[in-house]
Amino acid sequence: MTTRSIINVAIALALAGCGAKPDAADDFASFAGVDEKSDAFSTHLKIVGTLSTTNSSVAFPYTASPRYRALKLTARAGDLLKITVTPWSGKVKSGGDPVTWLLDASFKIVAKNDDVDASHVDSLVMTHAPRTGSYWVVVRDYNSADATFTATLQTARFTGDLTADAESAYDFYVAGDDYGLADARYAVSASELSGDAATLQAEYTANFGSSNAYAIPYNRSRVYVVTMSAEETYAADLFDAGGNFLAHGYSDGGPGVNGWSTTPPDPKNP
Repeated sequence: MTTRSIINVAIALALAGCGAKPDAADDFASFAGVDEKSDAFSTHLKIVGTLSTTNSSVAFPYTASPRYRALKLTARAGDLLKITVTPWSGKVKSGGDPVTWLLDASFKIVAKNDDVDASHVDSLVMTHAPRTGSYWVVVRDYNSADATFTATLQTARFTGDLTADAESAYDFYVAGDDYGLADARYAVSASELSGDAATLQAEYTANFGSSNAYAIPYNRSRVYVVTMSAEETYAADLFDAGGNFLAHGYSDGGPGVNGWSTTPPDPKNP
């Protein structure tokens, strides 16, 4: 074993022992102004597809040459973007560890993610589009190992209809929470609620033993979500930033709503 190999092994063992994982601090500034059809571009980055509509997915193989894979994306200013990259090909896990960046058309980093959390090596980029135009979703394997990745896009677009937009925000942040992040990121206590939201949360708790509440981002403000779950019933109620009722949703399971109504619920039988 060479001296360099010994040093690399020692570093790897030390990192494993302390649980640290160095940040993938890649810099894409050198790509700015480079034509995507040029050799300078293709030497480092290979375009593998387009994420064109919400819930669209692209599966692609990864090798260390070239270093990056990229997918094209077009968005409108303010669009919510959720980009998930997993080391899966169909039902087969490839063993990879994706790192994902969202870059603007000038290859400036808008957002990035390596691991969703300590339990998942999947990448999850959640952000909004700062401006209307083209974007790049750029992926590499953390260890530059061969793998197959699947990239999936989920979007939500605000229309100005507060009730409809609140439903979209709920679907984006809560119903579509595949990794159980909503409780850690958006949960709020009963003391933070006001108006209709506070009243319904208290009634749900009194009638069913518990109720959860969330404050989720919406157009530089927030909407509140109050949920309850009892046996086969799940309810989600939406409120504006002042706690005023917007919509009631229900399902036979949860989360995920079968239908929405602008009629306030019966807190004893939602």
